[in-house]
Amino acid sequence: MKKKLEIMRVGGQKLSQILNELAAMAKPGVNLLKIERKAWLLIEKSGGYPSFAKVPGYNFATCLNVNDGLVHGIPQDYILKEGDLLNIDIGLFYKGYHTDCAKSFIITNGQEKDYAALEKFLSAGQEALYETIKLAKVGNYVGQLSAKIQKIIEGAGYRPAKHYSGHGVGNQLHEAPLIPCILNTPLEKTPILSYNMTLAIEVIYMMGQGEVRVMPDGWSVKTIDGSLAACFEKTVAVTQDKPIIITDW
Repeated sequence: MKKKLEIMRVGGQKLSQILNELAAMAKPGVNLLKIERKAWLLIEKSGGYPSFAKVPGYNFATCLNVNDGLVHGIPQDYILKEGDLLNIDIGLFYKGYHTDCAKSFIITNGQEKDYAALEKFLSAGQEALYETIKLAKVGNYVGQLSAKIQKIIEGAGYRPAKHYSGHGVGNQLHEAPLIPCILNTPLEKTPILSYNMTLAIEVIYMMGQGEVRVMPDGWSVKTIDGSLAACFEKTVAVTQDKPIIITDW
């Protein structure tokens, strides 16, 4: 387990740097396909392989979700514009282990525009992620994490995703346990966290009614009412005390 954590921490540091670099290049006028190509180059340079490209049927290094895109967005021939909301989700397979992370942010050239509503929306997701990570301790229930996400997101006036979840991560990109964004089962019936368990905790949520649909490409998920969506995700390791953030972008 010590070797696993050491490798994942190195991979997670590499992935965090890649995500930060991709976010920095995401400006008005930039095509999503350029971000996808850059992701492949950076991942190959890191000595790893795109985790998402190991998922059967998915041939991309990133999921890029714009505005009403919730999750699993296939990179499209789309040019970003001022005021768009972009989520970059990316995974790295490095020396036998996966790490996974995502963040949402406003596309801007720094123009003086009023993005207060968007900033409030994004702040709720970031708060939910950080407060939920604090609960990644031995003996806690997965349901405690789900309940924390739900409380903060709904308390801010938004809708947590009903059908998309965080998950365990390690040898496989998607492992048990699932970590829903809502508490949809009795707390004591949810899995108990154990020492050195590694989790991809995801806060997935929307501004609108909370109903979504899968697009004709078979992957991209968007809100039915066209409302904005966002996701914040970090890979963490469960400890007896303070959780270890593996992808600390």
